[in-house]
Amino acid sequence: MVFYDEDYPFRYYDAVGEGVIKYLQDFATLASDDTTGDATEWELTITEVAGATTHVITDRAGGALLITTGTNENDGINMQLGAAAGENIDLSGANPLYFGVRLATGDVLATDFNVGVGVTDTETLGAWADAIYFRHVDGAAAVDFVVENTNSETVIGAGDLANDVYVTLEFLFDGEDVTAYWNGQDIGSVHKSSPDFPDDQLMRLTLEFETGEGNANALTVEWLKFIHIR
Repeated sequence: MVFYDEDYPFRYYDAVGEGVIKYLQDFATLASDDTTGDATEWELTITEVAGATTHVITDRAGGALLITTGTNENDGINMQLGAAAGENIDLSGANPLYFGVRLATGDVLATDFNVGVGVTDTETLGAWADAIYFRHVDGAAAVDFVVENTNSETVIGAGDLANDVYVTLEFLFDGEDVTAYWNGQDIGSVHKSSPDFPDDQLMRLTLEFETGEGNANALTVEWLKFIHIR
């Protein structure tokens, strides 16, 4: 059983029943290590050549995760749900997958992020072999939706970010097409017959954020979720 938005039927809120795999996080709290403060539900790769890269719950109505990078270019964090292993999303069949995130970055032109689902990779911003995700690269405001298989990708322009302005990024694989949405608006689809569709690898929920300059930068995430029905 899937609970979805009546006005935006692609937007899954929850699902229950056999075969449902999900992660629904509004960041009212975050399971973390008592000593290090690191999130314990995620495999973390933290880069902090200068200063500290942190990820903490912050004050915001409804909850939010605040990631703040160190002060060296490319300082940041890679977060993949699970432990060293944890790939659990399989798109080899017609099994639906919903992904959604709402976020804002403080300095659009000086930050990079990837967010979506993909294979285990400790540095997805370098290259991510198999994944479906939203990508933002410093030096521009643009966000792209990327469908990638064995380093061959289909790229769809999603929209432009603005400093400290929240955007909702979502996609739904309905068993045939994966369709991406920018603030609730359909921005394009890729059919599973595309050679760029990643149907031969298990994947996992992933968020990576880096500063693109020699200063600390921040990303705030209001919510992050995926729902996979097998």
